[in-house]
Amino acid sequence: MKQDQNHWLGQIAMIGIGGFIGGALRESVELIFQNMNPLGTLVINLTGTFLTVLLTEILIKKLSLLNQIQSDFIFVGIMGAYTTYSTLMLELTKLTIFPALLYWSISIIGGVLMVYAAEWVGGKVIQK
Repeated sequence: MKQDQNHWLGQIAMIGIGGFIGGALRESVELIFQNMNPLGTLVINLTGTFLTVLLTEILIKKLSLLNQIQSDFIFVGIMGAYTTYSTLMLELTKLTIFPALLYWSISIIGGVLMVYAAEWVGGKVIQK
């Protein structure tokens, strides 16, 4: 029982550390685009999608390098804090209909394109 509790606490700690890193990265990007709202969130969501899929392709699918704690550190902690769907939804409510539809379309289509791009790049990296 004690070993399971220590494993669980270690996993939670790694997610928390990853969350700190992801949150700091997110705020850094937001500061770069601070006067161009909602561009910062769009950049975060698109790069977050690309990086999540790319890292999944390379580290998990191709190389099988990550254990559960490492995977949670990267994907739940860092990437979970870096990207957020709720910010996208909040920013959509602040825009009038045409800019909101344009922003939503770019976010969705761009996200799908990032998935395909990351899978392609991941495949190329593994082939080398």
